[in-house]
Amino acid sequence: MLGDVRTGADPTATRSLVALCGRLPLALCTTAARLAVRVNWPISRVVAELADEHGRLASLGRGGEGELSVRLIFDVTYRDLPARAAGLYRLLSVHPGAHFILTDAAAVAATSTADVVEPLETLVDTNLVEEEPDGCYRFHDLTRLHARATASEEETEESRTQAFERLLESRLSIAVAADRMVIPGRWHLGRHYETAPAASFADTADALGWLERELPTLTDLVTTAHGLGLHRGTWELCEALWGVCTFRKPYASWIRTHEAGAASAAALGDPRAEARMLEALASAHLNLRDFRAATDLAGRALELERGVGHARGEAAALECLGVARIGLDDITGAIYAFERARQIQQEIGIERGVAMMTRRLGEAMAQDGRTSEAIDHFSVALDYFDQQDDDYNRARILRGIGDALAAEGRSNDAESKLLAALDAATRAGARHEQGTAHLALARLARRGGDAEAEQAHLEQALAVFESLGAPQAAEARDRLRTIRARETAAE
Repeated sequence: MLGDVRTGADPTATRSLVALCGRLPLALCTTAARLAVRVNWPISRVVAELADEHGRLASLGRGGEGELSVRLIFDVTYRDLPARAAGLYRLLSVHPGAHFILTDAAAVAATSTADVVEPLETLVDTNLVEEEPDGCYRFHDLTRLHARATASEEETEESRTQAFERLLESRLSIAVAADRMVIPGRWHLGRHYETAPAASFADTADALGWLERELPTLTDLVTTAHGLGLHRGTWELCEALWGVCTFRKPYASWIRTHEAGAASAAALGDPRAEARMLEALASAHLNLRDFRAATDLAGRALELERGVGHARGEAAALECLGVARIGLDDITGAIYAFERARQIQQEIGIERGVAMMTRRLGEAMAQDGRTSEAIDHFSVALDYFDQQDDDYNRARILRGIGDALAAEGRSNDAESKLLAALDAATRAGARHEQGTAHLALARLARRGGDAEAEQAHLEQALAVFESLGAPQAAEARDRLRTIRARETAAE
């Protein structure tokens, strides 16, 4: 960073500098960054400064030798910062993740993105923050710990909490904008869904991509907000994750966030919000095929929804209960739940809800072997979602029709519908639905005696389900194992 001429002019001081930096590249880069912009400073000047600081800190008994060296490097560099950059450095430490974006910096500093650019560039120039190729920024673990320690010493607890709350609100508003793009027809409870979008996304794939990339940070924000008692922001951010949870099935984050969201809603005494969180948790457990846990969660949600007379929420809870009952082979109970939910949607005039429950009734009837009735229900629902250009629900309905046609022995028609389902799932970016379509195509190929096609679809399904940690991976894996054992025996 300094060049051979400058370091070669004083090799003794250079070696001393390396030792004082604890031989850590990050500490060396931070120190070299100070020297790089002070071309007239000899290296020995910084060595003397650090040696004096090292002695002062050592006399106070602070930590071990390596820890001491790193802390003093950052302390000295921090003291050189202009006031705005130093303040930003401290407040950025409330961010729960290592990576952050420009709007995060503006939010914690309570200023505009334009005004935060200069102090942020100063932090990059001094190696306290690193700018990444995609335009994001990151703290090294050591600098983040230093920033937090400095903030705890120089900022009040109130100022740190307020900075985090601004960060939470900023991220929440962007997440809501993305979620609205992913599933535009879904109903919501949160504040930000009623205001103009805080960010724009080119299309569903763009919005879903942002949510998926930022999910680790959003998850950390939820759990941190809950711990700080910022309960409304906690459950509202969970609600904004519904689209990415539905399309991408990140089970661990889904359950972790929504358990915190349910606890926060309960702490607020908000039964509608608590029920919404419980319904989302029930959906996660339905996807994991834990039908008894889903039944319990949906039952609690239904009680809350009925207690406050929230008809739309009651229909949502009934839908979860119906799906759970299909999983428990209680088809009669499932049909009752879906029919009651559809009736509610009709009474309050929600066409999308009526179409969803019609689709669910098709699924229950297909499970009961009533394939002709199932296809009729699926077809009615498909007409609605075709009009809405909703590829996600289109994929699920087409797969249902394909499975029903296959059960009737109409293999060619079934394959056509299943391939169309796969295309729709791919357009929607719904990987779980892609895997499910491949699994259905594998079963169809098996019926037709096409072992090669069956294996190809099973391999693609397995890759999807393993990447998601989905329970359907077991079915694909077991069938592939049977095929390969048969091939080995034939050899």
